[in-house]
Amino acid sequence: MLRATLTTTALSIALFGCDADDGDPIDGRDDNTSWERTESPCEDEAASEMHTDADGNDWCGCGDEPGLYVRGEGEATFSSVVDLEDTNVYDLSSRTDGTLVVGGENATGSVVLEVSGSLGALVADILLDASVDIELDSVDLVAAESDGTVRAFDVSGTTMAYYDGALWVETQIFTDDPLLEGQHTMVNLDSHGTATAGVGINEEGVATVFTPSTEATAIWQFEATAMTGAEVELLDIAMTSETSMVAAGESTVDSQAVLMRCEASCD
Repeated sequence: MLRATLTTTALSIALFGCDADDGDPIDGRDDNTSWERTESPCEDEAASEMHTDADGNDWCGCGDEPGLYVRGEGEATFSSVVDLEDTNVYDLSSRTDGTLVVGGENATGSVVLEVSGSLGALVADILLDASVDIELDSVDLVAAESDGTVRAFDVSGTTMAYYDGALWVETQIFTDDPLLEGQHTMVNLDSHGTATAGVGINEEGVATVFTPSTEATAIWQFEATAMTGAEVELLDIAMTSETSMVAAGESTVDSQAVLMRCEASCD
């Protein structure tokens, strides 16, 4: 099981990339070989979610502008996924078998869909829609685990929905104080194998890391570990294994970008 004790390291934003004004490489990296410029498929909105799956396919959602787009490895442009032309895509996650899980909403309400098949013959299957009795105003975050588990979260509320491969149930965050239940907020989720972790804030506004819970009665099935004293706001997360992750955000002192390497181990 994951231990809640984490080791963190803050790094400056000037780690890699190129200057936006003149294109000069930073720290000796050649931006011409490190970065690729491509045209976004989103017409009126900025791309809200981009995801690269295990096969090297790039997926893009445009938030409040409906549509899901995909670009195969080596392809120059994105193509629209026909079955999702009317779906607002807010988050994307994929399993090791290549199945893409989409979180968002359409005219009927909140939706979670599985997209599978070859790029020329994609099939979208509904996992969650208005027919499922779950209180999610929208599906802003999704995480898909390799065993079929899917987690969906509405960042404007306090509900997380958990799909075990057959049924959806609602969960909440575990806390020792019942008066604080539901006061935590996640801003991002990521999964690796059969584990999911997240970042956000607690009821006091302190940056918080969410790891799989060891408590049988855990709500949301996560334990919340506040980064007290770290003086950071955590905005994104990438799991590098089932027991470690890298969280990204910014310093609340000087607004510099921060990366936090979070190493946990199995007891």
